[in-house]
Amino acid sequence: MLIFNNRFVREKWFCSKQTLIDALLITKFKQFQQKPKHFFLIKDFYTKIIDLTQPIDTIFSNFTKHTRTKIKKASSKGVSFSSENSIEEFISFYNQFAINKNLNCISNLKKYGANLIITSVSLDGKILCMHSYIMDTDISRARIVHSASQFRDITDNTERNFIGLANRFLHFEDMRYFQSLGFKTYDLGGYAHQTNDTSLEQVNNFKDSFNGTLIYEPELQSLLFHLVEKIYLKKSKKRGINEATIPNKNG
Repeated sequence: MLIFNNRFVREKWFCSKQTLIDALLITKFKQFQQKPKHFFLIKDFYTKIIDLTQPIDTIFSNFTKHTRTKIKKASSKGVSFSSENSIEEFISFYNQFAINKNLNCISNLKKYGANLIITSVSLDGKILCMHSYIMDTDISRARIVHSASQFRDITDNTERNFIGLANRFLHFEDMRYFQSLGFKTYDLGGYAHQTNDTSLEQVNNFKDSFNGTLIYEPELQSLLFHLVEKIYLKKSKKRGINEATIPNKNG
């Protein structure tokens, strides 16, 4: 279980218990592990997980042939993996990606503290892709929170395609890295179950290429959290504030 406090909001990840205090305070549960009780609003959430207790060769062999080929090609070009990246560097990198994709920017990840890790893949000293993760050592799970690739000012299709290869390579190296640290589960950070949205289907297809198991872990919101978030969103919309500034909105 992970607990993050941001201003007046409590954000609890991978919990299996609820208390009366949780129901009375401004509380949000992410990826709840048991059947929810009363007094909380429930939002469906699915994700895909990969069992890291398997041999790494088995994990790799379970990927689609297309994905395995892309990872091998990226590796043959000399890309390099790193797990030592600063939060500031990641925020700058991610926000450039978010602006290009018309996504919400992020401003602060410090709430995650020591539970946060940032990985990257580079070629000739230039970062191509970055991932952020939260780690729950109690349940041995690493969960991706953000993923960004640097497409800005790149018009050459060959180079853009290579960045796609590098991103797949980074996912695999992340799995290898977390396995080496003793983690048992790699969480792909959500899955748009039964979606009709074409763009979300493409994301699903990408995640499906790594195989894994689809699981249901709902998000729970206390009534007070739901009310506060609703008011905040309404005020933010009037002032033209990006939703990413909402406390605990990331992830």
